[in-house]
Amino acid sequence: MMKKWLFYCFAGVSFLILCAMLLTIWLPPHVAYRTVFGAIYLLLLPGYFWSHVFWKTADIEVLERLILSLLLSIVLVPLFVLSLNKLGVKINALNILIETFALIAISIVIINSKKIKLHIPL
Repeated sequence: MMKKWLFYCFAGVSFLILCAMLLTIWLPPHVAYRTVFGAIYLLLLPGYFWSHVFWKTADIEVLERLILSLLLSIVLVPLFVLSLNKLGVKINALNILIETFALIAISIVIINSKKIKLHIPL
């Protein structure tokens, strides 16, 4: 089981690196890698973890989870960043990365607390 998961992670990262390498035709390398990995980090990961908060794994299919992840990220990240801006946190690249990480961490805590409450083995 773990080897299959590791294989998929390696294949996904390899695909992202290949996409970034293809983008270096038009962009400088650091911009291409930042674009590809930043898009995944900001547009997919927060929504993916929050989709696990709202829906169980068996409730929706992979494509539905992917689309919902994209839509949730598009809604949640700007809402969270703008809310913290109203509290006095400046909007810059570093703060957005930290706030997105906090959004992901909050969702992971909620997922784990649900699993502990339901006594589901990890």
